[in-house]
Amino acid sequence: MVSPAMEAERWKQVDELLQSALQVPFEQRDEFLQACAGDAGLEQEVRSLLASDQSAEDFLQGVAIKDAAQMIAFTETQSSSNARTCKPC
Repeated sequence: MVSPAMEAERWKQVDELLQSALQVPFEQRDEFLQACAGDAGLEQEVRSLLASDQSAEDFLQGVAIKDAAQMIAFTETQSSSNARTCKPC
């Protein structure tokens, strides 16, 4: 069993390597991780977190933005439609 202190130290290593890798251009990350990790488990964990980060970014740049744009367009259409149909009292 791994002690809590050892586990905390391991996550500190993961976080430090992850933060450094995020500063490296995407195209250079493989080379960076191969040169910096030296620990297959550490490298695998950081790669997994980088993949999750990229998936979230892809989602935000794709589907979420498209949905938000559609929602804004719908709201604006409803607003101008209501403005034309409402008569002053």
